[in-house]
Amino acid sequence: MSATLDPNHWHRYAGHWSKVASPLTPHASDLQIYAQALDAKARTLLLGVTQQIAALDLRGVAVDHNRAMINAHTPNRERWAALQADWLALPLATGSMAQVVGDGALSVMRHAQAYPRLLRELRRVLQPGGRCVLRLFVAPDKRESVDDIVAAVQSGRVGSFHVLKWRLMMSLSSTANSYNVRVADALALFNRRFSDRAELLRMTNWPAEVYDTIDVYHGSGVSLSFPPRAVVDALFGQFAARVHYCTGDYELAERCPVVILDGFHA
Repeated sequence: MSATLDPNHWHRYAGHWSKVASPLTPHASDLQIYAQALDAKARTLLLGVTQQIAALDLRGVAVDHNRAMINAHTPNRERWAALQADWLALPLATGSMAQVVGDGALSVMRHAQAYPRLLRELRRVLQPGGRCVLRLFVAPDKRESVDDIVAAVQSGRVGSFHVLKWRLMMSLSSTANSYNVRVADALALFNRRFSDRAELLRMTNWPAEVYDTIDVYHGSGVSLSFPPRAVVDALFGQFAARVHYCTGDYELAERCPVVILDGFHA
């Protein structure tokens, strides 16, 4: 299992998931892309238990590594079977799935070790001609400075706490750490630069309860990965004959494109 999948972290996070919003969860415009790219009649593998995707007119198997997430967020059981398993060793027969969908699935894996392993496993379970649709979390080509992020918050140019979290996280992503970022480091950065939470709340008028979603990072062993789009695009080209990107319509959508992979190489 990927080293980023700390069960204690995800057990704690399961109880806070209802407080999370886009860009961490799919926006309505992302869901429209998913709906247009996927076949409602096809047997689908859902990586994770993302309820917004499961609520689409899809059916198949949802696989998550964490029992707490499955218990708290298992999608409609009439349409979905839910399995606890490692995505790198799926308990599914070769060629048993017509399509795969996931939201941020690559970013919970370590770059660069687990990315090709996951793509190989998805290629194995997909039928010939199958499709893979994944929303990515990618860092900008030029790393954003923390000072610029702080200035954007102070001038009212950051629309939500979740956008701030992702921008801070991506500011820590670099080739030096292979684009892997410890979530505990993101919490430490947030606490250093926004030490007065009451003042941040007054300045932004964000809901107070959203801060709980970053405090879950305290003591966590989880890392998330945010390589630039060009890096993952080069990898996709090694696996799929056709790679197509779509982008939603919301703040930070350009860093959260949906990639559609067709024609996996044998």
